[in-house]
Parts: sequence; C-alpha cells; structure tokens
Amino acid sequence: MAAHKYRRKVKPYRKPATNKMSELDQYPELTEYLRGRGHSDEEIALILAELHQIDEGVMIDSVMDSIDLGDFDIEEIIKAALGEK
Repeated sequence: MAAHKYRRKVKPYRKPATNKMSELDQYPELTEYLRGRGHSDEEIALILAELHQIDEGVMIDSVMDSIDLGDFDIEEIIKAALGEK
C-alpha cells in the first residue's frame, strides 16, 4: 500500500483492569496460547490491549486508503458524523 498523507498516529490504548476477564474470555484460543507460553492474566490483558491498538490503526489506515481509492465518500462520512445526513 502506498503511504497515505492523512495517516495519524493512534494513541496508546490500555483497557481498564476491571474488563480483564471479559477481555480474556473473548479470545479463548489466543488466551490459552499465551498462557501456554507462561504469560499471566495481567500480561495477557496488556497483549490484548496492544492488539486492539494495532487493529484500530489498521482499520483507520484501511478507511483512509478506501477514501483515496474513491470507495468511500469523505463528504458522506463527515455529514454522517455531524448528523447532517
């Protein structure tokens, strides 16, 4: 993919500790794999938070690429976000 002039850095994302168990329950295969590698639940929660941050960045990059390709209309996105649709 070509570099995109609208790309922005995603702020670090950390899930609150209160959501740790539900987060671990959402990804049982990954959680078991990480436990098998000797990671604690706290470490697994941090790893999952990092994956969410990466996922958010990839999603934003994908949307920006789609706008560049003309697949998404930025004006429609703006109108929808501002309730002008």
